[in-house]
Amino acid sequence: MTHEEIFTFPTAQNFSPLRQEYLFGVIGTAHTHIIGMSQGLLAAGAKLAAVYDPDPAALAVFLRHFPDTKVVQSPEQILCDPAVRLIASAAVPSDRAGIAIAAMEAGKDCMVDKAPLISLEQLAALKATIAKTGRKYSVYYGESIDNEAALFARDLLSRGVIGKLCHVDGFAPHRLNAPSRPAWFFQFAKTGGILTDLVCHQLHQFLAFLDAQGLPTDVVPVASRVGNLFHSELGELQDFGDTMYTAACGVSGYFRVDWNSPEGLSTWGDSRMILSGEDGCIELRKNCDIARSKGGNHIYIVNRQGEFYENVSGKIQKTYFPRFIRESLEGYADPHALQLDLDAIELTIRAQMAAVDIAGT
Repeated sequence: MTHEEIFTFPTAQNFSPLRQEYLFGVIGTAHTHIIGMSQGLLAAGAKLAAVYDPDPAALAVFLRHFPDTKVVQSPEQILCDPAVRLIASAAVPSDRAGIAIAAMEAGKDCMVDKAPLISLEQLAALKATIAKTGRKYSVYYGESIDNEAALFARDLLSRGVIGKLCHVDGFAPHRLNAPSRPAWFFQFAKTGGILTDLVCHQLHQFLAFLDAQGLPTDVVPVASRVGNLFHSELGELQDFGDTMYTAACGVSGYFRVDWNSPEGLSTWGDSRMILSGEDGCIELRKNCDIARSKGGNHIYIVNRQGEFYENVSGKIQKTYFPRFIRESLEGYADPHALQLDLDAIELTIRAQMAAVDIAGT
């Protein structure tokens, strides 16, 4: 297996221009992920109909990116608009499930930022609404959707570049920058804790990697820890968390997250994953390659044939947004993709609920 054979990229899919108008509305702009979500929808041919957020500060950030957007005074003005087909939301995490439920009950499809909900009660209500309405629901797990290294890793696994997968390590440190954070960010009842907030990213990728090899995605949490180690003045913040999982097929995973990225780092966090298999390993350096490259999407591979490296930026097609729109127009909801979306957050919440507080607070 040569370098050229390993780094053979999937053929791009052809998404023809939309033949009908597709309008979406935004309800909730608390997290700036909504900017990337909106940009992705617009690039795929959708049109932004209106935006609502009760927080003027969060709304102002959104409007700096989309200054011509119509601002409405209540979510009902968007939910009751028959021309709007999709509701996109990155509201305060504790509010996201309620917004999604209201959207689907109003006959809209829904795209929600991670974490899509923060409790098992919210999950049960959401599942019941999806089953009752039949609407399309999807979670924007950005690292699974937008990071080209993570996307290409699925292809590498499906082609057996490192043989059968046996373990995944994920590390996602984040920069806190506390003065810039809104009050809700430090409230457990709003975020559900550090694992709920951040590890759901890691879990969704873990499930996707299992799925790429045709392995069952039945996974259980084994152990988890959380704590406020360095920011006791910030009250309910958890600045460190880690967790272990085991899949029914025997593949295991360890995932660590924190809010302790140093100021000297060139980006918000040195997010990495190491995928270990029977014949080698793959390392994903998603956001940077410390002291060598400020850009992301670095892939390192070691297998029976040797050592390989490639930066895959600009080489992997991102299909999430155009596929979502076309499936929405066709009335199709992928039950398998939905299962992975919901399993990822359920497994994360269960780990959060069982976590040992290592700070003793």
